[in-house]
Amino acid sequence: LTRLFNELSGYAIEKKFKRLLVAPLHLRNGLLKRIRVEAKNAAQGLPSGIRIKLNSIVDEAVIDALYRASAAGVPVDLVVRGICALKPGQPGLSENIRVRSILGRYLEHSRVFSFVNNGDPQVFIGSSDMMHRNLDRRVEALVRLTSEEHLAQVVVARARRHLDAAQPKRRRQDPRRPAECTDEADLAPQTRRGSAVRAA
Repeated sequence: LTRLFNELSGYAIEKKFKRLLVAPLHLRNGLLKRIRVEAKNAAQGLPSGIRIKLNSIVDEAVIDALYRASAAGVPVDLVVRGICALKPGQPGLSENIRVRSILGRYLEHSRVFSFVNNGDPQVFIGSSDMMHRNLDRRVEALVRLTSEEHLAQVVVARARRHLDAAQPKRRRQDPRRPAECTDEADLAPQTRRGSAVRAA
């Protein structure tokens, strides 16, 4: 992190970071590299999988890489709050990709990028969506989690998301209506948290 601030201040030019993926120079390529690893593992019959939670995904390079990973057999689970230019469930292209929107009361800001990595999970958290403005025109950073405690907290947070009162939706596979959602009642039990609070 000190190296990043030194670069931002002009004190030093940093070419590599140990645990950070930093836009506009390294973030996209770092994610593409990890997506390719998952595709390679799937092709070799090794454990693979990609889970991403973010607000928007429109970057062509990232979407194309996810399509190739899906074609290689990688299960890809995306939770996208807003804009999604990726079309899930297309035969021969994205049949292993599931895209859902969590539509709740508050705007979701957390971004999580998780890769199975042949049983040695790599999980990144940070600020960046997969949009040109984030990847090419801003300083954005993702940090790789290394603590077992922190990795466990991500797993717990993911489980809680499925139990939340927010309505999970699965995006339509019809390419003419990519922004619409359909109810996916089997994805998570619904609760009435608001009613419980009022009753209390």
